[in-house]
Amino acid sequence: MNLGELHRREYGRILASLIRAVKDFDLAEDALQEAFAAALTMWPAQGPPQNPVAWLIATARHKAIDQLRPPGAYAVQAAIAALHAQVPSARATDWPQIAALYSVLVSFHPSPVVELNRAVAIAMADGLEHGLAMLDTIHLPGYHLLPAARADLLRRLGRRAAWAVAPKQPQHTGKPWRSSPTRPSGDFSSDG
Repeated sequence: MNLGELHRREYGRILASLIRAVKDFDLAEDALQEAFAAALTMWPAQGPPQNPVAWLIATARHKAIDQLRPPGAYAVQAAIAALHAQVPSARATDWPQIAALYSVLVSFHPSPVVELNRAVAIAMADGLEHGLAMLDTIHLPGYHLLPAARADLLRRLGRRAAWAVAPKQPQHTGKPWRSSPTRPSGDFSSDG
């Protein structure tokens, strides 16, 4: 039996089976359509499986499960990195999208470092004061990027006096994360 005939004869039965499994008509229908599309691509090259109906049900079920499963922390981190990599400058960054992704990431991986990154993204998206208030709630003793981020937000707000007396962390003994011949360590200037 060819794929078109299989679709005509078995579509309703396969769909009913999927609806029982995933308890969502639209999701089941979308997943079954994706399974038929996969069969259309794979079967001509590899030949149909011994039990095409079982193959379609299993493939559609896996596709439905993939749609139900939330993205993992690594996928969210990859999306954040991709958004940063797509733009030529900090000013061109889609900060609201990055802030939203950090909010998702913190639900997968709650940590003060993720909260720090989220606070900076929110500062850039929703206002420096909002981000600064969030930074002030984060406890990361000895982590040199927290006072650096706080100092940068104070500088951007024009609070030079507060920036000058911002608490300093002990000297970082490793190579500064942003040092380069053109950007010395401690230079927080940017285009944003």
